[in-house]
Amino acid sequence: MLIFIILIMSMLYEFFLSGNECYAKSHGKYLKACHSGLIRGTVTAILLSNFGYVYAIQQGVVLGVLNATMIHLGY
Repeated sequence: MLIFIILIMSMLYEFFLSGNECYAKSHGKYLKACHSGLIRGTVTAILLSNFGYVYAIQQGVVLGVLNATMIHLGY
C-alpha cells in the first residue's frame, strides 16, 4: 500500500507541480515506466476483477515496479 501511495504522489507531483521536468531528467524513463505500469495495472484490474480496488492496488504496484525493473535490465 505504501508503494502505491508513493507512486500516486509522484504522479501527481509530476503532472501538476513540476511541469514535466522530471520526465526530462536522466531518471525520467524509469519514472515514466512506473507511472504507465501503475495506470495500466490499476485500470486492467478494475475492469477484470471482482475485488475492485484491492486487486487494482496490487496489480498497479506490481506492474509499476516491474516496468522500471525491465527497463533497467535492458528489456
